[in-house]
Amino acid sequence: MNNDLGGDEILQTCLDRIAQGVRHFILNLDKSPGLNSVGVSFIIETIEHIDAAGGSLACCCLTPVVAKTFYITRLTGATTIYDTEAKAVGAMK
Repeated sequence: MNNDLGGDEILQTCLDRIAQGVRHFILNLDKSPGLNSVGVSFIIETIEHIDAAGGSLACCCLTPVVAKTFYITRLTGATTIYDTEAKAVGAMK
């Protein structure tokens, strides 16, 4: 996914890809300096749609602030976190 997409665009892209049969996604957050409540809600909604389709979401390259937000909101329990995109891609194979 493109890092400059907003939460609503990420959700819509995932929904489009789910309709095309894609089930596993990687969200690279290296360009996200922070994550507010709206961003968290879009990630949660995206996870719900992916889960309903029998898929999974991996997130990678979290900045320290984003990683803390994932921990506080317990998103760490709903997605797998990887240090690098390469590790996330390798785990999805």
